[in-house]
Amino acid sequence: MTGRGALTVGLGLGGLALGIALLARDTGPDARVSVPGATAAVLDTLSVRGRRVEASLDGTVVQVGPGDDVWVEAGGDAVPLRFRDDPGLEVEDRVLAVGRLRDRGGRRWVAVESWARVEPDVRPPSAGGL
Repeated sequence: MTGRGALTVGLGLGGLALGIALLARDTGPDARVSVPGATAAVLDTLSVRGRRVEASLDGTVVQVGPGDDVWVEAGGDAVPLRFRDDPGLEVEDRVLAVGRLRDRGGRRWVAVESWARVEPDVRPPSAGGL
């Protein structure tokens, strides 16, 4: 490798290391991390302190309660969601939710900011066949 190539690789790796270091440190309440398609396992690995972690997930309601929690299975594990108002969801409803990951006393949940019930769209076959 030439001197110029080694310098380019070194600068690239240095920039990557700096980027990782900036993401890894606690940067204050304005730092935002978005996690689309979140699962319980992924949400459990994130550092909430000093960050606003926004997650979107979809899954099936597996438990309503205790309290205000609605448990949704996403990626094989259940994630507790908390809604501002009673969503009227029942076990086996499918839901798409976007909200903020919260953490207190070792307990995590998603404070839902927006959500939608996902309903299958089944159409009767047309008279002319397929």
